[in-house]
Amino acid sequence: MKFLELASKLKDKVENVYFFSGNDGYLKQTAYKLIKKATINSNFSDFNEIFFDNENWNVEKFIEAVNGLPFASEYKLIHVKNLEKISEKDKQEIQNCIDNIQPTTCLVIELNANLKNLHGGEIIDCSNLDNATLVRYINNEVIKNGKKIEPAAINLIIDYCSQNMTKIVSEIPKLVAFCGDEPINTDMVKSLVLPDEEFQIFELTEALGNKNKDKSIKLLQYMLEKKESALLSLVTNHFRRVAFCSLSDYSNEELAEMFDVKPFAILKARNQSKYFSKVQLKNILSLLEEVDFMIKSGQMQAENALYYLTFKILSC
Repeated sequence: MKFLELASKLKDKVENVYFFSGNDGYLKQTAYKLIKKATINSNFSDFNEIFFDNENWNVEKFIEAVNGLPFASEYKLIHVKNLEKISEKDKQEIQNCIDNIQPTTCLVIELNANLKNLHGGEIIDCSNLDNATLVRYINNEVIKNGKKIEPAAINLIIDYCSQNMTKIVSEIPKLVAFCGDEPINTDMVKSLVLPDEEFQIFELTEALGNKNKDKSIKLLQYMLEKKESALLSLVTNHFRRVAFCSLSDYSNEELAEMFDVKPFAILKARNQSKYFSKVQLKNILSLLEEVDFMIKSGQMQAENALYYLTFKILSC
């Protein structure tokens, strides 16, 4: 089930087990609030809402909570999130609880690599929303605040935030407060919204593909000044995705799962693969391995290696 379907489905029926998949924290938070509103009496939430995570995980207490009865409420709500440190035995106990869930229990589990094999519940896809939905959301939020926004500014916000609602939601209030009586425009977005690392890599790749030396160097200098973490790794991973998009017949969805990234990242990589020939991409992947070896063997400092890499790609 897509996140956007959840509200209407809850009006008809509450499932006893929900799995949250995807990587947008804001959507997961909102989905949980919708489920909470549909399941427990807010006056007695202290008695009917229990959280488990890495810090307080205890399988015996979890089993007790799942099998316990609600107090003055139709449901007891159990929320499991950020659970990374867990044994195979405990995972089996969770699955047993799911298989034998009480009709008065609503169990919400946020899936991760460690819990991905759990089954028997309704999956809520909390991956990034599509572009059209984000455009409507941003426009509506700005209008609610009595402001206007240019279409180009909306698209730039989405790009800068890599379609992530958690970041988009945090950026809109700044723009609304800053714009005054003027419509929010791209200059305001560029001044106030910090592009995330992923978008900066997209921009750098596009500049390299267009052989735009000045823009490539400017972007690289900006990222180095910001001390972006693991910059070479980010560049390498993106070019691998670009190469796979160009050289393989896998779909966007298959590649997103293969690389464990958002579909948006694969879409960008596929669009950017047109800037490079297959031979160029093979050469770039070899070059990335060469640069990585030079850094790890002490032959070149990381910053110098990144400049070397940039000039090599521009000339290939």
